[in-house]
Amino acid sequence: MPKRLKDFLQEDKLYTFVGFSIGGDKRMLNKSGLEINPNNFIDMQRRWKDPKTSKYYDSLADVAGGIIHPFYSSMKKKMDKGEHKLWGTSPLPGNLITYAGIDAYATYKSWKTIDNIVTGWDISKEQEADPYYHCNFAG
Repeated sequence: MPKRLKDFLQEDKLYTFVGFSIGGDKRMLNKSGLEINPNNFIDMQRRWKDPKTSKYYDSLADVAGGIIHPFYSSMKKKMDKGEHKLWGTSPLPGNLITYAGIDAYATYKSWKTIDNIVTGWDISKEQEADPYYHCNFAG
């Protein structure tokens, strides 16, 4: 196991790891002797809910399909259920490497969009509460 990878995953607050149902990701990393610093991850599934669904928890495909592009709504349908057992083995088949890349991009882009929305809401609330922010520009 590369020491640099282990150090990277344990870095204190330099990076934030975002995932969906991150418990599964943590179990898979643990099988390889790796662990993410518990202060450095966000489980997007517990922080964001698609307002258009009635499911208790959304999947990454649900959120990415709604936020990025409808293409992502069917991203898991392109993978055979038996292929899930191959994660953690080496080398991965090409289609799983492609899926992992799509999954990583969808996670990154979805969280970045969600974070921008939430940050925008927070800034907007602060501005509304600040009496000096509102100026009358009528001449």
